[in-house]
Amino acid sequence: MLKVTERFIILNLCNCKKLGTCFLRKHFLRNRPTEPFPNQLDDLSCEIVERCEGLPLAIVLVCSLLRSKSPNLIEWKKVHSNLASESSKDSYKYAMKTLSFSYSCLPHNLKSCLLYLGIFPEGQFIKCMRLIRLWMAEGFIEGNDFKTMEEVADDYLKELLNHSVIQVAERSHYGRVISYKVHPLMREFILWKSKEVNFCVLSANKIVSNTEKCRRLSIDEGMKKDDLRASTLSHVRSFFAFGAAKSSISEVFLKFKFLKVLDLENAPLENFPELLTELFFLRYLSLENTKIKWLPKSLGKLVNLETLNLKGTFVCDLPRTIVKLQNMHNLLVCHYDMKAPPFYSMKAVKLPAGIDCLKSLQKLSYIKANSKRGTISELGKLTQLRRLGVVGVKKKYGRNLCASIANMKNLLSFSVRSAVADELLDLEHLETPPPGLRGLFLGGCLKKLPQWIFELQNLARLTLGWSKFEEDPFPLLSSLPALVELKIIEAYSGGVLSCGEYSKGRRGFPNLKSLCLRGLPQLESIDVTGGALASLVKLEIGCCGALKMLPPGRLETMDWHFH
Repeated sequence: MLKVTERFIILNLCNCKKLGTCFLRKHFLRNRPTEPFPNQLDDLSCEIVERCEGLPLAIVLVCSLLRSKSPNLIEWKKVHSNLASESSKDSYKYAMKTLSFSYSCLPHNLKSCLLYLGIFPEGQFIKCMRLIRLWMAEGFIEGNDFKTMEEVADDYLKELLNHSVIQVAERSHYGRVISYKVHPLMREFILWKSKEVNFCVLSANKIVSNTEKCRRLSIDEGMKKDDLRASTLSHVRSFFAFGAAKSSISEVFLKFKFLKVLDLENAPLENFPELLTELFFLRYLSLENTKIKWLPKSLGKLVNLETLNLKGTFVCDLPRTIVKLQNMHNLLVCHYDMKAPPFYSMKAVKLPAGIDCLKSLQKLSYIKANSKRGTISELGKLTQLRRLGVVGVKKKYGRNLCASIANMKNLLSFSVRSAVADELLDLEHLETPPPGLRGLFLGGCLKKLPQWIFELQNLARLTLGWSKFEEDPFPLLSSLPALVELKIIEAYSGGVLSCGEYSKGRRGFPNLKSLCLRGLPQLESIDVTGGALASLVKLEIGCCGALKMLPPGRLETMDWHFH
């Protein structure tokens, strides 16, 4: 039995005890699968769960907290004592007490990271990479000799997830987290705590009284220009506009001289605000999904900028002065023209000559190949790149492109598309591919698979588009040990795709979970033998009108697209 209130669900207390005790045992065994559950903790488990008063979120939080403690009576009694210190029959107050206790047990570096989630509107899915870049710009993350700042931030997210204070909102079909969400009750606690410690201010239609002490401000469509004009905002260092009016955004550049973070994603901007380039301390600037078409030369004044996000804008050329931004880590520029044919839908940006000055760049996508500006050769000097996307590659660029890629030992993701669909994508000259490459997109005529692909022992995601293969690529691809996602799009003219054992006793595609076949009009069958494709859980098929036979096996998800 359960009771539904305005804010949350309350379980029947009898069922709650059984459920909670099972939960505690499960959490205990997760870290200690070979140890028996201590008998002396049984009664205390029931008492702890009873203190949660039927609130599922409270039970989950307490279980996560106990998992981090030693499994002994003294440690668990401390937790019970803290929970019992403020007895209340008000379920909401008790829930907030539990959340507060869980928050107090977080390491100091995670507390700021958690409070940061309150900046986003209620119910919004928070993209993993967006959050990581924001944390880095705020100075919450420090790298070390063994991990990059991005990897450390990813560890922080996993730790918050283990504490059950955040939840996964979206995963890819091969398990990678795309976005997170916050439980409504947890968000209420975050907002209350943020106000208490002056961490950030959220406002729909007014600035609250403590804004002058706060360094982070998040506004939405209810904010008016006069609200900002009447407020003392010189202390604000981070500003977020979620659907705010154009007039209120323009006021930002007059008020906030010391901004480090400016997130204007989806804001109603058609022109780049010139005053923005006066924000000398700016580290993070997102103009994603705005309607701006150009960037001024004065952009070069933002010498502290680390992330520039122009995805979904109409910017097609970057000013020469961008080479002055030598602290830049992430340069993200592209948009999709949904009216164009699929091959030509990606619209990249032209880089000026001298881009090789940006030695700190780690992510650069998507850029247009340009021999006159020396773009392809200059890329080889950007040895810290971890993600690269290049569009408009001609056959004659092949040798120089391969030489540049060979220098990128840290590259994790590489996407390349030829200038036109029929142009040969010459990648045979790459003798030593980046050893850690995990994601690869090859769009253009290949005729056959480059031999270096089979050296990529860590390759997890592979897309082959418009390749014009005449021979079945499956027998060769099936030997890639780490491959979990494979897409073949308008890339094969044969009638059969077949896979089995690629060598004696070794099953083909041992870890492949997702297979997408699209635009293969001649394909009649997918033949699977020898236990191949044993891990497949998703099969997406589109525009394969001649297909008569499917691979056997149990599929958890089946997407069909026939046109």
